[in-house]
Amino acid sequence: MKRWCLSWVVLAAVAWWGVSDCRRQTAGAPTEEAGAARAASGAGTDAAAGEAVRSLARSYHEAFDAGDAAAVAALFLPEAEVGDEAGNFYRGRDAIRALHADLFRRFPGVKLTMTSRAARLVGPDLVVDDGVAVHTAAGTEARNRYTSVLARRDGNWRIASVREFAADPPADPRRRLEPLAPLVGEWVAERPGAVTRVSARWAEGEPFLLIDYATRVADRPALRSAQRVGWDPLTG
Repeated sequence: MKRWCLSWVVLAAVAWWGVSDCRRQTAGAPTEEAGAARAASGAGTDAAAGEAVRSLARSYHEAFDAGDAAAVAALFLPEAEVGDEAGNFYRGRDAIRALHADLFRRFPGVKLTMTSRAARLVGPDLVVDDGVAVHTAAGTEARNRYTSVLARRDGNWRIASVREFAADPPADPRRRLEPLAPLVGEWVAERPGAVTRVSARWAEGEPFLLIDYATRVADRPALRSAQRVGWDPLTG
């Protein structure tokens, strides 16, 4: 399998946040009394689905952290499938168990961080989640996009399908700074008794904008400062 697959190991937790947000935007958050009443009547509710999916997430984390491939596979539907970025598919719990066992063997202590881009409830018994996941192990990193499907069957939420894709290439940080290009040059700000000169330039060979400030008061140096402006890909 190319890279590590398993870009989706915390998909259940992420999916719940998407379900919650989606429902609040479209129908409003249900009251505790209304949710309890619908749960008691057997109808699906945000609260009931959310707790079930969170429980699935906790179970997955416990099994994954323990390196228990059999316990992980049990959280999938019997006919579930996993597709990797190379187009290989692993169908059924036996294949998924073997996939996890191989992952735990080859990458002891593998860790995952995940960012959900779009998780939504598409029916009373179906959640679809799209996002990006990063695996780290022994100082190496692999990044993938994924689409996952969670389904409720016989009252229990299980993972029905996962498909992963090559991650989008990282954005050029220099391009992200282009809106600041008009700042490049020499600038002067004057007021009675003081003058500030500003010099802005691109850092040579680096994706930063460098800005130097020099202020003189009564024709004497009063303040000097410098800024290095860059793009933070984690916060945007």
